[in-house]
Amino acid sequence: MENPAHFCMEINTIEVMNQFLLSPNELAEEAMTSADLFTDILAEAAWPSARIITAAVSRVVIDVERYSNDSEEIMAKYGRGMIYSFTHNGKLMRKEISTSDRNLLQAKWYDPHWTKLRSVSKGATLIDLHSYPPVPWDVEPNQLLERP
Repeated sequence: MENPAHFCMEINTIEVMNQFLLSPNELAEEAMTSADLFTDILAEAAWPSARIITAAVSRVVIDVERYSNDSEEIMAKYGRGMIYSFTHNGKLMRKEISTSDRNLLQAKWYDPHWTKLRSVSKGATLIDLHSYPPVPWDVEPNQLLERP
């Protein structure tokens, strides 16, 4: 799960607020909307002895569940690659960031997340939990697929 408190706590730490075009309230709302809320609680209830790995920051800052290379990530075409530029409903939310800033975000959160995940997953069974809205978001490429 992506804990919304991480977003509020961490976004100022890395001083990325100037990258966003949304107001702080709009950004917090997008963070909540885009989050996989309560999946950590569901996982803990279903598998009490499991090691739960969660994102350390909101996916509106960086989405650790996307490919880091936009050419490999289908959602990058819709502004929802590793670094989001559009909201779930297709509104421009972020200025274009420099390669240097992108690399800093990746080094701070993406790479450590994957290092940790790889280290604990050797010989383990991985279960990746997500939540889904009842209807597709505007940025989803296939609006006709049945929802999970």
